[in-house]
Amino acid sequence: MPFPLVATLSALFTRSRRTMGRYTLAWHLLGHTGPIHTVSISADGRWLASGGSDGLHMWDMLRNTEILALDPNFTHNPVSCTTWTAINGNVFLVFRTGLGHLGICGRSTQQETFELLEHRRIGNGKEIVAVAFGPTDHYAAKFVTGTRNKLIHVWSLQHNRQLISLFTVELPRTVPIGLSFVDNASHDIRVVGIWDGKCLTLSGTNGVILLGQQISHRKIGSTAVHSGKNTLVIDNVINGFSLYRLDTLLPVRTFPTGEPLTRKPKQSTFGEEGKVIVGGSDHGCVYIFDRKTGAPLDVLRHSYQLVQAVATHISNVGTNVIVTASNDEYGDHAVSIWIHKPDAQGTWLNGVHRVIRESALLLWKLFCQMLLGIALYIVWQNLLRSAAWEDPNAFRNIAHRSLLSTVLDQLHRIASFYSVMRTAPQSTEQVRAWHMAGQAQRRLATNDIAKNNADIPMIDSPETAPEGHGELDELD
Repeated sequence: MPFPLVATLSALFTRSRRTMGRYTLAWHLLGHTGPIHTVSISADGRWLASGGSDGLHMWDMLRNTEILALDPNFTHNPVSCTTWTAINGNVFLVFRTGLGHLGICGRSTQQETFELLEHRRIGNGKEIVAVAFGPTDHYAAKFVTGTRNKLIHVWSLQHNRQLISLFTVELPRTVPIGLSFVDNASHDIRVVGIWDGKCLTLSGTNGVILLGQQISHRKIGSTAVHSGKNTLVIDNVINGFSLYRLDTLLPVRTFPTGEPLTRKPKQSTFGEEGKVIVGGSDHGCVYIFDRKTGAPLDVLRHSYQLVQAVATHISNVGTNVIVTASNDEYGDHAVSIWIHKPDAQGTWLNGVHRVIRESALLLWKLFCQMLLGIALYIVWQNLLRSAAWEDPNAFRNIAHRSLLSTVLDQLHRIASFYSVMRTAPQSTEQVRAWHMAGQAQRRLATNDIAKNNADIPMIDSPETAPEGHGELDELD
């Protein structure tokens, strides 16, 4: 898969990294200039949408290039949510903004990019806080939106790109934060409240409230539903994410991510065909938990601030993809792509290959540590030999001095030696003068050591000097 050079370099030198080994950072998408509030992937995995304070951005996942960018002046305020759908093979993107504008993008006639098809303001312009798609056939796709002023709108997006409003209902007290369709004949609507923690079931034909149940007595930050697993996960805004059964709304378990630094909502979703729970945090990490056991499987370091946008996808070949983005105003504005390629199940050969890879990695680490130890040992022995050549009492001196001062002293002597070698003598007179100068330097160094160490006798003459410190014999 060809990656743009700038994105590849960014992936290499970014703060984002793999922390537990299940997922690997693949690349970054660069283009945003401000906080990112939402990311979503189309069902076929080809297209990615990201929205934030700088508008809407759309990407081609095959080429890792940006294909469309709509600034906030065009989208009317920051984009807070993006959702994909497909009608008879045609892909559409629905996005919402903080001022109650609903936009729809579809494939252009060029087929390699998208264009804005619909853009309208809903009601009195309150923020659209939730969007969810329901049943889709060859002619239309049904979806629902919820606004901060407790309005639920149900729409039908036609295959000819027309948007039709079906009905609108106002909830009595519940401000929606999570929307989903019930898997039944009438396609009823499930609404989860942000402040009261209630779950309401509305009729899919006229919006009448059919059932009301209490999920939590605290604020709910975000929700995600997996109908196949009959589960609902919420951001409990206290210590992580909580899992509930859809049929009874009874709690199953909690996935802790630590005490939050802020009370801002973090997106949570299902991944790997519902086997894992993926959720953001306010300290830059994205957590991956096993849905059945609650065990942490991986922690992805995206940044060091709020990670509010998370999306997952699984390709036709079984590659799991996680997309993360940060809501940090002053931090990294890149969209991170993480991948996980699980080994095929039921083949003993894959297990053998995995053992071989892990063993080879362990041997390589041990080999590198051994080389480092040998290198440090050689350096230390050379320092000791050099000190012993200069002074027989050098080992005693080393015991009286710190290791750092000894190393600095040896480095200074080596530098002095190489500075003299650059002007190597060419005649007998120059050789004699060169050696006499070296002898004088050694005497000065010896006298300094003797002054600092009173128990070491001073070397006054060549006769009392140790071997290797006497006067040079006459040269023929």
